[in-house]
Amino acid sequence: MKEDISFSEKTKVMTVMLKRLSVDDIKTLQQLASGGLSLEKKKEAKAIILEKLSEKEYDELIEIAKKYGLSQGKSYEDSQQEDLTN
Repeated sequence: MKEDISFSEKTKVMTVMLKRLSVDDIKTLQQLASGGLSLEKKKEAKAIILEKLSEKEYDELIEIAKKYGLSQGKSYEDSQQEDLTN
């Protein structure tokens, strides 16, 4: 990671995730992330997030992740199109 994520960005991510994801969703994401993320686990995690977040929320979080080298920066629309073709 290039640098530490700012407090305001951490707050934004946590606010969106806690507002939109259920306890079960969060537990599932934790289980998927434990031990590293295979391509299949990444797809499953992404599907949960795409289902629960609005397009605007998803795009805002992806921009934060992209800024720190944690994402390719694909938009909500691009991600949904990618999932439909795979």
